[in-house]
Amino acid sequence: MNRILAGIIFFLFISTGYISFLVHERQQELQKLTHYTDSWSAAQLVSEYYRFESWLGLYTIDDTMSVDDVRLRLDIMLSQSDLMKEGDLGHYIASNKAHHDLAIQLEDILKYLDLHLEKMSRPELQKYLKVMHDLDPPLGRLSSGALDKDISSITNANLKIRTLYFIYSATSVLLIILSAILGILIFYQNRNILQAHLQVKNLAEELQKSKEKLQIQNARLEYDAYHDSLTEMNNRHFFWENLNNTIALAEKNNHAVTVMLFDLDRFKEVNDTYGHDVGDILLRQISQRLMSMDLNSGTLYRLGGDEFAFISSGMTENTAVSKAQKICAAINQPYTIYNTIINITTCVGIVNSETEHRSDYLYKFADLALYEAKNEGSGKIKVFRQSMLEKLQERRTFEHDMSLALVNNEFAVYYQPIVDSFSGEIYSYEALLRWNHPRKGLLSPDSFIPVAEKTGMINEMGQIGTRNSLSGSRFVGYSGENFS
Repeated sequence: MNRILAGIIFFLFISTGYISFLVHERQQELQKLTHYTDSWSAAQLVSEYYRFESWLGLYTIDDTMSVDDVRLRLDIMLSQSDLMKEGDLGHYIASNKAHHDLAIQLEDILKYLDLHLEKMSRPELQKYLKVMHDLDPPLGRLSSGALDKDISSITNANLKIRTLYFIYSATSVLLIILSAILGILIFYQNRNILQAHLQVKNLAEELQKSKEKLQIQNARLEYDAYHDSLTEMNNRHFFWENLNNTIALAEKNNHAVTVMLFDLDRFKEVNDTYGHDVGDILLRQISQRLMSMDLNSGTLYRLGGDEFAFISSGMTENTAVSKAQKICAAINQPYTIYNTIINITTCVGIVNSETEHRSDYLYKFADLALYEAKNEGSGKIKVFRQSMLEKLQERRTFEHDMSLALVNNEFAVYYQPIVDSFSGEIYSYEALLRWNHPRKGLLSPDSFIPVAEKTGMINEMGQIGTRNSLSGSRFVGYSGENFS
């Protein structure tokens, strides 16, 4: 009997030790899980906020930095701020008035920046940073408070587990007289352990789902940052980034860089005639055609509005022109929208250079070529030539001279007599405006009126002409002649 009792005591002792081991293991698991509770969430939120402040501050002093980078950090911060409304952290913030007010202030700041970020100048953002800095101490207190709360929770949990462990240890001393009770306790304890295991498993599954959700959201944010929302084509931000990368690679391999810019002819007429909804549908159909084309090498982009671009390297000029012709041919095919056939064409400006490695200059040269193509009419293709740059400089110099001419009163009125064909008498005069250019001499209106209309100086020029004409009519009028 003693041997049986000894065997039972030994068995129960081993069982108690095993249960104690399981409790210890569960304690370790619970301690690991505490790293994913309130303090971790609060610390992550505060860290993202400080990082966003740093990016925003860097943007205000770095003119080369794009607002799209700040927008990306803002969108991440907006997704992180949702943690203040959900789960245990949300209950913890709601239970403390100071933390609750802080959450409202943070939400207001993020909403304001979400609506006005692209509209605010860098000095305005610098001033607004001071408002954001006011939240740094309260956010630090929020993180510290959450950490204190978690530490307290962990301490309480550990105390309970130690108490449970002591109970089981004390029970082992009374194994002979309490064996039946101990067996019942073991049964219930095993059930509790099973439930805790299931809870841990469910929590792990929820954490995995949250992780996958965040990964999907981050991937979507990254996609949106580099793609046009209307057409799903690569956007302007991606264009500049890829252009710089292409230039660097082409410079390393001694290849030419090709940049094409093309926009749609009379696209504004489509919007004015059929509405902007039809214009958007037309842009999507054009984009689908472009993306379905087999261009072998190179990448297409929508820069905004009806402006598109193409980047490639290692092309000859003839190959670039050939690809531009294919693009024009694809775009020029008719489109059917709401049972209405719409025809539209495009002009293309091309720059193909092995020596120019500045992205802004390549874009400028392609834009000049596009300008020349559009001046020649619809559906034209132009390759950049140095003469285009010289022509642009001449045009700017001519505009500058015209603005000085208005100040220096270089415009004069000449009177063309109008003669009666029967009597041979002069019955009126026609006032003609001429520009007495300091270097080019006397210029007729054909050479400067179109430029004045484009630059907006035509109104002031008309006032000068009218004023001089009226002055001249009074003078001639004293001699008894008539003016029209």
